[in-house]
Amino acid sequence: MKRRDAIRRAAFLSGAALTAPMMTTLLQGCKTTGSPTWTSSVLGEAQVQALQTFANLLFPKTETVGASEVNTAEMVDILLTDCSSPLQQSEVSAALTMLNEKAAAQGGKSIFELDTAEQESFLRKIETEVYDGNLPQKEGYIALKSLTMLAYFTSEPVMKNVLNYNPLPGRHDGCITIDKDDAVFVDNNV
Repeated sequence: MKRRDAIRRAAFLSGAALTAPMMTTLLQGCKTTGSPTWTSSVLGEAQVQALQTFANLLFPKTETVGASEVNTAEMVDILLTDCSSPLQQSEVSAALTMLNEKAAAQGGKSIFELDTAEQESFLRKIETEVYDGNLPQKEGYIALKSLTMLAYFTSEPVMKNVLNYNPLPGRHDGCITIDKDDAVFVDNNV
């Protein structure tokens, strides 16, 4: 065997050895998000349904995208799993359980089983209780609402189509006129 042939074959074999695992990894990473088979790693099934209902009440589909269209509940679960302390996870979980229990006590159904008008009325009542200080799960509810807002407003469709995203550093225009129909300006510090 000639030296050039040996080098060529060694390069081919090492390339094949590196390429196969890399391609497997890349192909495993190609999956769609928001699949219907998504299961929460922190929350129970009833809590996930309450979270999806809560997110859709905060951000319903209008002329803009709704919370369910940008997979807000799935993103909240990722934030809870990867970025939250066990204490915050349990507080948010307790807040979601509280939403279901209070809805059941009020109307005999959990929050996701109520019709839209009942859900909106129920959420207004909860908001009043939270900000009056009469709710034991106040911290969990506020964390739930914050995570839901973060997940919605940092989604790509909302950033591109609803908010006027200007990455910084960029050009600064100090005094500009803004019409009431202009999009909200945001930067990297959302």
